[in-house]
Amino acid sequence: MNKECKTGGVLVAVPPWAAMISAWAMVVLMVAVAQFTGEKEIIFPEIAALVIGGWVAERQPWEVDRPKQIVLMAICSFMGIAMVRYAPFSLLAEVLVAFALASALLIIFRCTFLPILSACILPILLQVESVVYPVSVILMVLIVAGVQAGLERRHIRLPRAHAPCRYDYRWELRRFLLLLATLAAVGAVAIGTGWNFMIAPPLIVGMAELADPESPCHTRWPRVYALVALCAVTGGWGRWLLQGVLGLSAIPAAAIIMALVLALVVLLRTPFPPAGAIALLPFLLADKALALYPVQVVVGFTVLMAAALGICRLGLRRLEKTAVSRN
Repeated sequence: MNKECKTGGVLVAVPPWAAMISAWAMVVLMVAVAQFTGEKEIIFPEIAALVIGGWVAERQPWEVDRPKQIVLMAICSFMGIAMVRYAPFSLLAEVLVAFALASALLIIFRCTFLPILSACILPILLQVESVVYPVSVILMVLIVAGVQAGLERRHIRLPRAHAPCRYDYRWELRRFLLLLATLAAVGAVAIGTGWNFMIAPPLIVGMAELADPESPCHTRWPRVYALVALCAVTGGWGRWLLQGVLGLSAIPAAAIIMALVLALVVLLRTPFPPAGAIALLPFLLADKALALYPVQVVVGFTVLMAAALGICRLGLRRLEKTAVSRN
């Protein structure tokens, strides 16, 4: 990709209160609908990432227009449950195939809408088969896209015109193959030990983002790492404290946790979307999984981030060589 197709958002923006409140309300509403209907599959953790990237960040961090967001999310969410229902593969193989297919879609559509990786892999990791999952994903993405358009019209956030990226297909193929190899290695350890959340879908999205040499995230990796770790603790141990110890229902627990996530985004001045999804993922987990959830996330992200930064350096060298050859 060239410099006209940067994938990263503005990482130092302090978001307006209107966007912050809207993002908080969206997550609370999603959890409330899931609780009242009894359909847990309605909770899509990546919505936290979408509202942070689409509403809270000063500018959308993904190179993608709104129709493509909806189409890609629909394809990948249906693909995820289809693999759970019909694919005769092991859990790790399904995760790797899903990653490969979603990566291929990103290249085919020439966009950088990385949350589709999570949309495809999440139902596989949690073994979700219900059609409620893709339907709810599509409806919520429609809401996110609509509100984003409204915020841009009111000049609460900056619009980002979509210009399809001019891919260096050779590099993109190399980058995603390296990411796939990293996921295979870490995934084998994670699933083999039962620490599946070392490859939690938002971490996979974060790895892909950090591996992009044109994303600003890799230059602020200490803040990104701190935000992901703090959101894992906030989501995992926070839900255990609020629901397991204090006896709150999911709705006030989600309200408190999302408020804390947004506070961390402002304090660290780093709206890294996957971190929000990491904080919400515990609402889909059994209580017994909460104690080790933050530990698994931190261990997994440490390895995934290290590999991603190494891949990023390869990309930076490629860009430097390209610049030298042009001069």
